[in-house]
Amino acid sequence: MFRSRWMLLALLTIALAAAPVARTLAATTPPAHSGSSKSHSTKKAPEKVDLNAASREELMTHLGVDGPTADKIVAARPFKSKSELKSRHLVTDSEYGKVEGKVFVKTSSATPAPMPTTK
Repeated sequence: MFRSRWMLLALLTIALAAAPVARTLAATTPPAHSGSSKSHSTKKAPEKVDLNAASREELMTHLGVDGPTADKIVAARPFKSKSELKSRHLVTDSEYGKVEGKVFVKTSSATPAPMPTTK
């Protein structure tokens, strides 16, 4: 009786410890490819990054720029166009050629409030 309780407790502990690992593996494992799919290539187009909203890490990951360049881009915000990367000398011509297709600039659509008039 005493031994069976310990065995039950040990099995329950193992099951509880393995549950998060199984959940993580299920979330990171891609779904199995079924042979009935007619589309052989479902490659996504690379996602474009908004220069005015992307974090330093997103700039580094999606654009492939180094940390100091990403810091310069973040510090130089806001941008009106992506060509400002080159005109403000934030990236070299060759770097701009690599990233220009990966970025866009979403400008704020809010119009500034009119200045109050004083009498």
